[in-house]
Amino acid sequence: MDFYQTPNIRIRLSLVIATFGLLSVGMLVRSTWLQIIHDPKLENLANKQFQSKILMKPRRGLITDRTGEPLAINLETSSLAGNPSKILKSPATLHLLAHAMGVRPGELKKRLDPKRSFFWVERHISDERMEKLHHIGIVQANGDMPEGLWIVKEMKRVYPHGELGASLLGGVNVDTEGLEGVELWKNSSLRGKSASFEAYKDALGRPAMFNNDAQTKTTDGENTELSIDASLQYSVEESLNEAVAKTGADSGLVIVMDSNTGEILALAQSPANHHVKKVTALTDGYEPGSTMKPFTIAAALELGKVTPETVINTEHGMYEVGGRKIHDTHHEASLTVAQVIQKSSNVGASKIALTMKPATMSYGNGISVNLLQLARAYTVYANDGELRPVTLIKQEEATAGSKVFSATTARAVRDMLEMVVKPGGTAPLAQIVGYRVAGKTGTAHKLENGHYVDRYVASFVGMAPASNPRLIVAVMINEPSGAEYYGGQVAAPAFSNVMGAALRLLNVPNDAPLNNVMQPDPADFVREEV
Repeated sequence: MDFYQTPNIRIRLSLVIATFGLLSVGMLVRSTWLQIIHDPKLENLANKQFQSKILMKPRRGLITDRTGEPLAINLETSSLAGNPSKILKSPATLHLLAHAMGVRPGELKKRLDPKRSFFWVERHISDERMEKLHHIGIVQANGDMPEGLWIVKEMKRVYPHGELGASLLGGVNVDTEGLEGVELWKNSSLRGKSASFEAYKDALGRPAMFNNDAQTKTTDGENTELSIDASLQYSVEESLNEAVAKTGADSGLVIVMDSNTGEILALAQSPANHHVKKVTALTDGYEPGSTMKPFTIAAALELGKVTPETVINTEHGMYEVGGRKIHDTHHEASLTVAQVIQKSSNVGASKIALTMKPATMSYGNGISVNLLQLARAYTVYANDGELRPVTLIKQEEATAGSKVFSATTARAVRDMLEMVVKPGGTAPLAQIVGYRVAGKTGTAHKLENGHYVDRYVASFVGMAPASNPRLIVAVMINEPSGAEYYGGQVAAPAFSNVMGAALRLLNVPNDAPLNNVMQPDPADFVREEV
């Protein structure tokens, strides 16, 4: 009899086959239950292994100048990301990544958290760096990468004109969030609206499949069109850098403003770059010196205390108020009110102020302003007594301001400011060929620990064409070195260069003959007292 034909053997075989059959059916039923029906615990575990939540960021809005010239744009860049749990399970990947990062494998292993499924290895990789990653083997020729590593495409902020307007534009961090300047000021509108969505990962831990609906939920940032003119900004920065270098100054500022609309057409500071943390023309105050005198005179004119022809006893250039001596560099016995502005007499300004309220602020001491505030204040003389609001955003038309002085007072002061720029005034070096100019010099000691020290701030604020002002330019030169530190010697020439270039660039019609510039004899150069 055949062995397999015995009754006992047949029974045993049948039992074995039946047992395996039941096991197979059980496994089938269980797998069906797990895969088709439901098991919350395993479903959550699977989700953790193969799903992750990804934040999709929109494109940041562009920043352009008033002509549409891009000042801040976005470019696609590559970043290296990784899955720590996958990397720790692959010694080859760990050693390769450690080599790329320039650390020991053991040190890298300590840094990686096995509970995490994502971390940034390196953001915004340069072309040179990407070549090195190819050479090391992080990125292979066919694009493949070691387990747990992948390349993520991101956007980075780029400034196509380099350092042009750098301090004004500011900068962003690696996640393109505004840090300073316009990037911070307009961050809420520039950044747009992000959206998070579920992403599925492949067996190597890399995002492999995305929810397409997430793209429609993001909102790209809004573009910002500044009032700045890029061509003018370039010219202003060149002139300012030249002035700072020529005078050996610590730093300098220039603002160019449309006197009608209040638009800032250029704002430069030297030195400056995208790492400068603030726009000092808007944030840092200084004593403006004699650039404040026109406001003292205007107030007295408005109150009827004086007229431009009123003669002021200037005490031969020395006057004592409250135990403090006030000096002039010139020693006239008397000056008219107009000449007080022309020659920047501290004594005369103080005498006029005393008809209203005694204060050293009459000639710019004991008060702090920033350069933008000062430039804006001079709009009252350019607009017949109306103070205009200022803006960094392009305007289609002028915005109404507030009346400060009468038109008669504003025009009278503007006429006096023209005398400042002519020979016999403190700023003949501010003259511009073909244009009438009105403005005021300022020279002030710097205050340190409550005491005035022998370091100076030289400034000039002026407007042109004086017959119908179109532009206001304010210049501040901080701590010029050497014997020449007066506003008329240091800031006025920079004003002439900047204003002349701006008038020509904007095709502003001449209001004076081309032979209008009259240079004074250096011996007759009028200096203001500080």
